[in-house]
Amino acid sequence: MSTVKHTLRVNCKFCGALFDSFNLKKVCPTCDKNMDEYFKQIRAFLETCPDATSAEVCEALGIPLPIITFFIKEERLIVKNKKKGTAFQCEICHKPILSGRFCFDCSITIARSEMKTGLSHEEPERASQKFHTRGEIGNKRL
Repeated sequence: MSTVKHTLRVNCKFCGALFDSFNLKKVCPTCDKNMDEYFKQIRAFLETCPDATSAEVCEALGIPLPIITFFIKEERLIVKNKKKGTAFQCEICHKPILSGRFCFDCSITIARSEMKTGLSHEEPERASQKFHTRGEIGNKRL
């Protein structure tokens, strides 16, 4: 049984370049390679300065804050402590979280919803997408 790869042309989240995404990745291959290098630098820095803040990492390495935030949301970095007002928030219920985009409770709700509908939380536009038959655009037949 062969697997069919579906591609989608998307713009890179960082540089805006148009590229073919095979697995719903939102970062082009060039930026992805750069991100790996950034992550290695951050990891090495945090091994020597484990209590460094995001601002200190940015200043020491010259890496923009949105990239560090991206790694936290992708769960590649975890906020070490929850000081009031400094924690990230769940994108749904706004509870404080240490990494990722959603708290545990909202993650469970999303997973259950995906199992019922077969749609990922990344693909909400598919649920309301309109279709037309081949040879028909709008109400006009070709």
